[in-house]
Amino acid sequence: MKNAILLFSIIVFITSCNKTQTNYLYKSDTYTVGLDFVKQGKFEAKAISDTEIKSNYQVLSKIDIDTSATWKLSRDISRFPQFSSDSKLLNALYNMALEESDNLVTDDDYFDTGAKWGGVWTRDLSYASMLSLSTTHPDIVKNGLLKKVANDRIIQDTGTGGAWPVSTDRMIWVPAAFHLYKVTGDKEWLDFIYIVIKNSIEDDLKIAYSNDGLVKGESSFIDWRENSYPRWMQPVDIYDSENLGTVAAHYESLIVLSEISKILNKDASKYLKIATDLKTSINNKFWMENKGYYGNFLYGRKYLSLSPKAEALGTANIIRFGIADGETAAKTIENFPVVDWGTPVFYPQIPNIHPYHNNGIWPFVQGYWNLAAKKVKNDKAVEFGMASLIRGGALFLTNYENWVAETGDWEQTDVEAMNSHNMLWSVAAQLSNYYDILFGIEYNTNSITFLPLVPKGYGTGKLVLNNFKYRNSILNITVTGYGDGISSFKVNGKDQDNSIVASSEGVVNIEIIMNNSINENSKINLVPNQTSPETPVAKMNGNKLEWNSIDGSRLYQVIKNGKVIREPRLNYIKLLDTDSLASYQIKAIDSNGNESFLSEPIDFGKYYSKNITVSKFNNTSDNKNEHIVLSKIENNNISVNFKAPKSGKYFIKFEYANGSGPINTENKCAIRSLYVKNKYILPVVMPQRGEENWNEFGWSNTIEVYFEKGDNLISVKFDPFNNNMNLDINKALLKSVLIELK
Repeated sequence: MKNAILLFSIIVFITSCNKTQTNYLYKSDTYTVGLDFVKQGKFEAKAISDTEIKSNYQVLSKIDIDTSATWKLSRDISRFPQFSSDSKLLNALYNMALEESDNLVTDDDYFDTGAKWGGVWTRDLSYASMLSLSTTHPDIVKNGLLKKVANDRIIQDTGTGGAWPVSTDRMIWVPAAFHLYKVTGDKEWLDFIYIVIKNSIEDDLKIAYSNDGLVKGESSFIDWRENSYPRWMQPVDIYDSENLGTVAAHYESLIVLSEISKILNKDASKYLKIATDLKTSINNKFWMENKGYYGNFLYGRKYLSLSPKAEALGTANIIRFGIADGETAAKTIENFPVVDWGTPVFYPQIPNIHPYHNNGIWPFVQGYWNLAAKKVKNDKAVEFGMASLIRGGALFLTNYENWVAETGDWEQTDVEAMNSHNMLWSVAAQLSNYYDILFGIEYNTNSITFLPLVPKGYGTGKLVLNNFKYRNSILNITVTGYGDGISSFKVNGKDQDNSIVASSEGVVNIEIIMNNSINENSKINLVPNQTSPETPVAKMNGNKLEWNSIDGSRLYQVIKNGKVIREPRLNYIKLLDTDSLASYQIKAIDSNGNESFLSEPIDFGKYYSKNITVSKFNNTSDNKNEHIVLSKIENNNISVNFKAPKSGKYFIKFEYANGSGPINTENKCAIRSLYVKNKYILPVVMPQRGEENWNEFGWSNTIEVYFEKGDNLISVKFDPFNNNMNLDINKALLKSVLIELK
C-alpha cells in the first residue's frame, strides 16, 4: 500500500512538473509568453477568452499614465478558417489577426495597406499575400495585384529618385502572383501573369541587370535611403548598388517564369540559365565566411564593396528561394544576429538615425524570418520568432507595422514616420505563424503539402484548424504533439503521404501526429543591440588622403578600387601618383568589430579624361545652349563621336538635371539607352534631383565601356523599354558627357 501511495505521489509530482514546463510558449529574461498571457516586467497582456485580450501596456513616453485597454472581437469571422487550441492567447491572437485583415478590405474590394495607409502598394500586398492573405482573401489579393499592373507590366512603387529603375523590387509581385495561382488553380490568371511577368523581366534584363551578373536597385522595402544607406549616396548611387533582398526577388521571378513556361508548354531555358548564373553570383559576392551569413549590399560607384550588415528580409528570402542550400542556409540562421525583441531589419544599426527601418523590427520581416528558420528546422529560431510576433500583438492589442529594436516599444518609430496599427503585412505575419508553421501548409501547383514545425511548448494539446478552403474541398486539420517532423498523417482515418491533391472535393479530415522530437542543438545568435561607427568623410589635401576622427573607432582601413590596402594608425596617408584611375574610400571599425559605411569615393591619379559638351552632339533640336532637353519626343536619338587615344576600358557618365520630382518619391526617373557603334551597352539612368530643380546638375550612373582606338560613335536614344513608371514624363536636361580611361 505504501509503495502504491509513493508511486502515485511520484506520478503526480512528475505530471505537475511537466504541466509547469509546458505552461510557457516562450520564456526569456526579457519577457514570457504563457498559454493565456504575455508578461514583460510590469506590463502584462492576458487573454480573457478566445475573443478578448486585456493589456496594461504603456508606451515608454507615458510610463506613468494608466493606458489599460481591451481588444474584443467585433466582426463576424466565421467564413474564415477557424483555429482552436488549449491556449486562449493563441486563439485570441488568431481571431484578432483575422478581424484586422478584414478591417482593411475596402468598399471596392481592395486591401488598404494599413489603418493609416490607404491604397495598394506593390511590395506590401505582395509580401502580405504570400504570408497568408491569398489563403484568407484570394479575390481581394487578386484585385490588388491587378491594380499594380499597367502597360502589361508590374508597377514599381514610388520611391527614391523617381522609382524604377532606382527601385526594382516590384519583382516580388511575381512569386506573389504565382502563389495566388497555386492557391486557386485559376488558369486564366496564369495566362495573364505570364505575359506581365515576361514583359517586366525583359525590361529589367536591359535596364536593371549589371555586367557583373547581379541586379541593380534599392533595398527591397527599405526604401527610405537615410535609414539604410550612407548619407553621401545619391539616388543614382542607390541605382548602381546591388542589394541582397532585391536580387533575391529577381532570382525568384526568373524561377517562377521558368515554372509557368513549363506549365504552358513554352521554352523556359533562357530564364532558367539566367537564374542559375544569378544564384552563383549571389553566393560568390554576398556570402561572408568570416561571419557565417550574407552581406547587405554592394556599393561604391566605379568599384563595388560589400556592406557587411546583416539584412533580415533578404537573408530570409535567400533561404526560402533556395539560393542558400543545405549547411549554408542552416549556418546562416544560427549566425544571424537577433536582439531581445526579435530579428532587426539589419544589424548593426546606423548611428544618429531615428528608429524606423534602422533600429527597427518589422513583424512581416519577422514572419519571413520564421519561415526561413522553419525550412532549416531550427526549432529555437522558430520559437523565438513566433514569440516576437505574439508579444507585440498581445501587449499592443493590434499588429503594428514596426517597433524599436532597442526597446521593443512601438511609439518611438512614430515620431518621424507614421507607424500604423492594424498593418496589412503585420497581420499577415501573425496568421503565418499558424498556417505556415504550426500547420506547415505549403501550396504546390497541383496539391497542398503539410510540413508542420511545432515548438515544444505548443504541443501540450491539439491544434485544430477547421473550415480551411482549398480549391473544391474543405479541410479540417488536427495536429497533435510537437516536433519538426510528422510521425503519422491520416486522411479520413486512413494513412497516406502528407499531401492533398488539388482535385479533392468535399470535406477532408486530416489528422497529423508529430514526432515529438526537436533539434536540441539548434541555436540563435542573441546579441545586444549595437550601432556601427559613423561614416568617415575623406578629402584630398595635395597628395594626402585625409579623413576625420571617428569616435569609438579602434582601426581605419583604406580601400583602393574595392580592396583594402592599408590600416593606418593616423588619419591620413600619402598617395603616389599613378598612370591609371584609382578610387579610394575609408572605413572605421570599433572595438566590437562593427564596421562603418565606406566614405564617399575619391578619385586620384594621372589618367586620361575627356569632357564633351552637348554642343558637340549631332541631331539635337538645339545644341547652342549649355544644355539640351531630353524628352520622349525631343532629342530622343542624339550622338557624338569620341576619338579614343587607345583601345581599352573606359568609364562614361552624363551630366544632367531632372527637376520632375523630389529625391525621395514619385515616378519620373529619366532613362535612356547608351549605344556604342550602334550596339546597345547599358541604360543611362538620371533620377529626380528635386521638385522643379532644373538648375542643379549632377551625374548619371557610371558605365564601363570598351572603346577601340580611334573613332567611336556614342549614341543616346529613347527606346520603348526606357519607359518609366510614369509613362508620360521622362525628361532630363543634358549638359555634357565625361569619359575616363580605367
